[in-house]
Amino acid sequence: TREVNIDAGDVAEFDGRWLPIRERIEVPSGETVDLRLLNIDVDPPLPNRLFSRGNLIKQKFPAF
Repeated sequence: TREVNIDAGDVAEFDGRWLPIRERIEVPSGETVDLRLLNIDVDPPLPNRLFSRGNLIKQKFPAF
C-alpha cells in the first residue's frame, strides 16, 4: 500500500473548495514522491456525450 501525507500548509481554497496543492506519497519500496498541483479548473464544462449510457457501461470515454 502507499501512504499519502498532506501538510496543513499545503491546502488552498479554489472557488470555495479546499484542495491539496502538494501531496507527499510514499510507496512500499520506501520511495517518496512529491505531487504538486500547478493548474486547476474546479468545474470544467463536460460534454453531455461523455455520460451516455453506452460510455458509462463500456467505461470508454471520447477524447475532447
